[in-house]
Amino acid sequence: MISLRVKPYIVSILYLSLTLLVGCGESSINEQEAYEKAIAFQQANEHSSAIIEFKNVIKVNPERNDAKRQLADSYIYIGMYPFAEKELTKALAQQDSPEVKLKLAKVLLMLNNESRLKKVLAEREDWPVEFEVDALAVTAQADLLANRPELALATLKQAKDLDLVTAELLFASALQALSFDDQEEALANVNLALGKEPELVKAQILKGQLLMDKQEFEAALALFNHAATLQYANPELLIYPVRLYMQTNQVELAHQQLDKLIKIIPNHIEANYFRAYLQLQAKDYEQALASADKVLKIDNDHIAAHFISAASAYSLKQYEKAFSHVSKVTYAYPSYAEGLKLKAAIQFKLGDELAATETLSALNASDFNQQDIGLLKAAGQTRLQNDDFLMSQQLFEQAAQLAQDDKSIDLLMAQTAFLQPNVDKGIELLEEIKKKLPDQEEIEVALIVSHLKKGDFNEVLQRAKALQMRLPEQGVGLVLQGIAYALNQQLDLAEQAFLAAREIEPTNLGTLQNLAAIALQQKDYDQAKQYYLDALTIDKTDLSSLLQLYLLAQRKNEIEQGLAYLRQALQYHPDSMAANLPMIEYFYFNNQPQQALVLANNMLEKHPQPTPEQAKILFYSGVVLQYYKQWEEAKSRLESFVDRYPASYLGHFHLATVYAMSNELPAARSELDKAIQANAFYPPIAMLDIRLLLSQREFVAARRAIQGYREKFPNTVVVDEMQARLELAQGNFTESINLYQQALAVSETNYLVLQLANVHWSAGQVDQAIKVLTDWLNKYDSDILSRRVLADYLMVAGRDQEAIDNLVKLGAQVKPDVHVENNLAWLYQKQGKTDLALGHAETAHDLAPDNAGVMDTLAVILLQKGDGITAERLLTRAAQFAPDDPDIQYHLAQAMIKNGKKEAAKVVLEKLISNHQDYPALTESKALLMSLS
Repeated sequence: MISLRVKPYIVSILYLSLTLLVGCGESSINEQEAYEKAIAFQQANEHSSAIIEFKNVIKVNPERNDAKRQLADSYIYIGMYPFAEKELTKALAQQDSPEVKLKLAKVLLMLNNESRLKKVLAEREDWPVEFEVDALAVTAQADLLANRPELALATLKQAKDLDLVTAELLFASALQALSFDDQEEALANVNLALGKEPELVKAQILKGQLLMDKQEFEAALALFNHAATLQYANPELLIYPVRLYMQTNQVELAHQQLDKLIKIIPNHIEANYFRAYLQLQAKDYEQALASADKVLKIDNDHIAAHFISAASAYSLKQYEKAFSHVSKVTYAYPSYAEGLKLKAAIQFKLGDELAATETLSALNASDFNQQDIGLLKAAGQTRLQNDDFLMSQQLFEQAAQLAQDDKSIDLLMAQTAFLQPNVDKGIELLEEIKKKLPDQEEIEVALIVSHLKKGDFNEVLQRAKALQMRLPEQGVGLVLQGIAYALNQQLDLAEQAFLAAREIEPTNLGTLQNLAAIALQQKDYDQAKQYYLDALTIDKTDLSSLLQLYLLAQRKNEIEQGLAYLRQALQYHPDSMAANLPMIEYFYFNNQPQQALVLANNMLEKHPQPTPEQAKILFYSGVVLQYYKQWEEAKSRLESFVDRYPASYLGHFHLATVYAMSNELPAARSELDKAIQANAFYPPIAMLDIRLLLSQREFVAARRAIQGYREKFPNTVVVDEMQARLELAQGNFTESINLYQQALAVSETNYLVLQLANVHWSAGQVDQAIKVLTDWLNKYDSDILSRRVLADYLMVAGRDQEAIDNLVKLGAQVKPDVHVENNLAWLYQKQGKTDLALGHAETAHDLAPDNAGVMDTLAVILLQKGDGITAERLLTRAAQFAPDDPDIQYHLAQAMIKNGKKEAAKVVLEKLISNHQDYPALTESKALLMSLS
């Protein structure tokens, strides 16, 4: 349907030139003389000059309503509808007039302002018949352009009942006929309209479009050019010749016309789209993509531009971008064949073959042409790889219909027949293809292998011998005989056949590997190794031989030699799952978690598709991630593993461990129950069960589980330690102590010593707790962790000098340590050794400048040494890091008092007393506050 729209920005350039010209006249303007000039220019169709003179008239006399109406007429004539609308609105405000209202309504129709159009025409009492007919015709045109043909029909009936035919009524009737696809009726009406009003531009455009549909291109172009000449200020009309040139494949003329239009309106949507289309046809993909993207910046819902962007980006190998655009095309038009084919081609390039074949499945056979043969072959191969033999066969058959002489398609069909699980059906299909391609020995080989799968060894041997006679210079027939003998456990005959094949083709890797396989079955590992080494002399990168040599070295416990083969495999095949998996396993089982994790992450990134090998890597890396406390990632990988292998007790056990460490206890319990169901006799599973029960304070169940563990695994340190923890949790200190001592008698570890000391401490046996650790350190002087705990115990017990002695020893054993330095500073400060205390406090502060406790210690020492300003600064900063620490608040108040800030100190103390009623130094805080009052 015709477009009557005119966009306001298209006249901006002309408006600028006319505005400049208005100011170029003489300083004094004769109103009547200017008006007469304007009328004369208008009658001579010199509307640009008329516009200037009318504007001069209005400049002298803004009340000249006739000048405004005439000015609007000139604007309308040259296609400057926004300016016509402005002048007519002013004229109507000055004087109500049916004539002005009707002109304004016609202009509003061109500006696509339907709502205002109908308001302007709402009150039409006593209008002349001619005006009433045009008002109804314009209203009907607005309804037709808004796709309301029934409403327009009723309005047109009213107009026709008035028995007066106008150009507007005829034009509306033409549009009405088009809405019902009656082009002949439309053309008849538009011709009548032009008979009444030859310069009705919209009628000229509509007639031109109708003539284009009738392929009367020369006449159509003449009308478009004439319309553009009349309305030379309306560059929107330049698009109609472009459409004609596009339809008639006049590419150069289309480019010239587009250049004119885009120069005037750079963001013209349709013009930029046509330019993108032409650039795509010319295979100028970069420019096509730029032009289409320009369209989409203005209108992101322009589906045709999305298609051009997708096609261009695809040709530029920008597949992600191409997929983004084509997805919008297929979403808007799910059955658009070219969009679906382009989407499938992009999906193939992105490696998502299954999605590509799924996309193609939405198409009908008739949607494909010879250009799509490659797409059909790729889709068929994908289906074949995923064991969808029926669909694969159908896709290849479609391709074969489009390219009947393409032998490669017949071979693909043979491959499909060979791979399908129904061996008899496969043999039948292969026999049919062999009739079409009798000289293709690959099909005979496929037939022999199919008979092998069927177990028909006599048929295999007969065909293989015949094949060898036909191809004596090749060893393929002998190899097939060897395979048949091997599968029939006739290993000597198999070896003879393979050796004979090797004589013919000494560099055939497959023959050497078959000989190695025979040697392995005969347990002649040295001979097998030699065959694999021979294979490497032919191809040093052969992955199968390298991996087999690794396994043979492992069998003989030649670890370094085996690793050399494995590293060689990785050197030549860095992205191979088969090469990486055994190396990951080696690192995993030899306590090298970092190396295992690096390789595992690399493989999971490069091989995201689920395979048994990938599942193993998920498991190994999920376990390794626990070492680094990366619980979420470990959880994700182990969840993926158990989803695929729900019977794996190790998978459920490790996943339960991750859940437990993430404090997701219900999930941990659920996974652990699955692990127990799969293997209740795996000790770590039983221990995790006990730990979970203790964590959830289910003491009765925990005690029962411990008893069950003792029955399965008696006399183990681990169960003593678990029961000791249970007794401690229930306050049975004596029993807990006895159990830890019993465990220590079997296995002396600092973990058990620390647990024993902790029980004594929890029971209030402070001296005994200290003695346990002291005795241990007398025996194991270098145990840093135990000495740290002992120093803390001594500090809390008030045994300051012993604490200092242990901290000094600790300081000599470890790198500069903030915990050690800060505690030494605090203890020396308590002893009055402020200079010594200050040195340690400053060292601690250097190590941890943002630690609130460290700042507090240093500030207290500085305060004692009289440096209240630095002390207050440190304590203010410490309070920001630990606003709820009452000691810091108390010391800050002391520093403020030292610095004469009593009111500020009062505020700090009042807040401290209000918020910390259980503060051990509450009495001192109150006394300090009272002293300030």
